[in-house]
Amino acid sequence: PDGARRIVANSRMVRDEIVAGYDYPAERIDIVPNGFDAPIVPPGLRELRRGELGIATDAFVALFAGSGWERKGLRFAVEAARQLPGVLLLAAGKGAPLSLRAPANVRFLGPRADLQPDFAAADVFILPTVYDPFSN
Repeated sequence: PDGARRIVANSRMVRDEIVAGYDYPAERIDIVPNGFDAPIVPPGLRELRRGELGIATDAFVALFAGSGWERKGLRFAVEAARQLPGVLLLAAGKGAPLSLRAPANVRFLGPRADLQPDFAAADVFILPTVYDPFSN
């Protein structure tokens, strides 16, 4: 980055790593977070997806979504579910479920092309990431 007049980073973490790793001045780094389209959840999608998954309407559901489970911290979400048996944890993404020895209140959905129904079904999203410059 020596010849760059400015650098764009997608998070403070990335900015700080550039400053530390390249001795680049922080004041010449602009932070522009990754954008996303906030979907409008169609009426009834929550009930529909919960029905598809056999989840009670009054259940408390946490959703984890991501691949690279070690880096994304899924093991911490599974441990939290182990300590909170009244919470159902849905885990979407690619990984090896058997390696986590998950309790019965953890359900692995596998890779999902469309997460909107899963977000609609959940009460909370959990991403206890170990390292992630800025999750998408």
